[in-house]
Amino acid sequence: MGRKRRNEVCLLLIVLLSLPFAVEAQTPDPYSEEVTIIAPYQPSVEDANKISFEPHFETPHIEKPSLTYDVHASRIPTSYMPGSLKPASITGEPLSKLYRNLIKGGVGNYWTSHFELYSGSLRHKKNRFSVGLKHHFSKGLVKDYGPSQYSYNNLDVKNTRTFKAHTLTLFAHYNREVHHNYGYLEKDYASSFEMDSLRQRFQLLNTGMLFKSHYSHKRKLAYYTGLNYRLWNSRFALTEHHLFLKTGFSYTSHFFDLLDKEVFGVDLRAASFNEVYGKVNHQGLISAYPYFTLGMKEYELKVGVGLHQLIASRNCFYVSPEFELQVQVIPDAMKLYAGVTGGVEKNTLAMLSARNPYISPELRPSFSTLPYKAFGGVKGKIGRHMDLLLGLDAGAMDHKPFFVNVPWQFDTVVIRDDAFEVVYDDVTWFHVHGSLSYHLGAVFEGRLFGDYYVYTLTRLEEPFHTPEIRAGLELKYTFREKIAGNLSLLYSGKQYTATLNPQTYSLLSSREIDPYVDVSMGVKYHITKPLSLFLNVNNILNNHYEVYHGFPVQGINFLLGASFAF
Repeated sequence: MGRKRRNEVCLLLIVLLSLPFAVEAQTPDPYSEEVTIIAPYQPSVEDANKISFEPHFETPHIEKPSLTYDVHASRIPTSYMPGSLKPASITGEPLSKLYRNLIKGGVGNYWTSHFELYSGSLRHKKNRFSVGLKHHFSKGLVKDYGPSQYSYNNLDVKNTRTFKAHTLTLFAHYNREVHHNYGYLEKDYASSFEMDSLRQRFQLLNTGMLFKSHYSHKRKLAYYTGLNYRLWNSRFALTEHHLFLKTGFSYTSHFFDLLDKEVFGVDLRAASFNEVYGKVNHQGLISAYPYFTLGMKEYELKVGVGLHQLIASRNCFYVSPEFELQVQVIPDAMKLYAGVTGGVEKNTLAMLSARNPYISPELRPSFSTLPYKAFGGVKGKIGRHMDLLLGLDAGAMDHKPFFVNVPWQFDTVVIRDDAFEVVYDDVTWFHVHGSLSYHLGAVFEGRLFGDYYVYTLTRLEEPFHTPEIRAGLELKYTFREKIAGNLSLLYSGKQYTATLNPQTYSLLSSREIDPYVDVSMGVKYHITKPLSLFLNVNNILNNHYEVYHGFPVQGINFLLGASFAF
């Protein structure tokens, strides 16, 4: 019975499991009916309920573990092979051809002759050598005056050797001048004077060396040393032996981060003056200039002091200020500057004869001291083609030299006012200088300049042979690299002179020297690049003005010649 019951249950399960498949396999009913319901559509939105829930986040707190570590540096060996660099080249800008030699010569009226010869090395990285020779002669021939012929002869030799971090320069200069004291009217004397009795001859030999460093690293110690020997003599047994030593160093430091430039340095000067004027005279001058230069952005300040020890019959010690401030108003275009300086200088016969070649054989040198000289001005560019320089200075000088007339005495010859002596005075002065230049490449250059002086004297009536105003204009123009011309105009204002009595050393009343205008011009024509012709014309206005009282200059004079480079 139980077994029969189990069989019935199994059969029933089989029938139930197979029933859905049997229904799915039935054939569809062919009857269909379509029902259409028409009623209004009423859309509705169910109410929404806001959940009253605000999320809240809590930042977990994480304890950072304390770590300890050590750095063990080790050097890793590396090897490299530098490659060769290709030299930079500028295309389209070849180097211009240089000529080793230049010869120039010409002749003019008044039996004038002129000759120049220059020779030098070409481009060289380490060595530069040059030698120059110049000769100029003229008879002068100033109407109604004594013989006025003169001549100049110059020889210059220079060699510069460049080392890895130093430069050595050797130089020698020789100059010989001959003049005649022609400052008298021939009609005032019954007989003429021989030229030998009026002749002046000066010779100057200057030779020396300069050794200086040029490190590329700014923090290196920069230094220089120079030695210079100068021999001057005249026809009248006047001789000067001068030996000059100059040396110094500068060091660039970086102590303050606020400053862009810090330079400390010291310049040293020593001079020995051995002079023979019938007897030997020994003098010396030692000067030291310690300074410190600070720079910050557009400002640069130099602060120092000058210490001067004069060794003479009466030893003296002087202290002078050394101060200068520069402000770059426009970088590389406009600069303001101001400062104060001073010092001691020797008025040697070499210097005085270069200023006035008609000096008396009785003239003797002397020292001048400069307690202070204040200066300031502006220097810069206006646009691309104009340069401006405007400066002024004022100061005091003790024992400043001024030229006055004295009689010329040679053997038995005595000619009044035919030579110049020097008188000294303590002065203060004010000076203004202005210069405006314009340049347009190599085609045109022009410069307008002027100076104005005001002197306050202690004993003298006037600042003798010192013009109150000097002004000038210079123009240069080149046309198509073939023709070049230049024009020069110079104006010198009135000045004064006086006659000195050599016995009493007293001055007669001062006399005025008329102002003058000098106009000169020149033309140069290049036939080829190395060959050219030139014409120079001086004193076009033909004015016999006086630079030194009683010595009128030549009238209009010209020089015609040629130059050739090879």
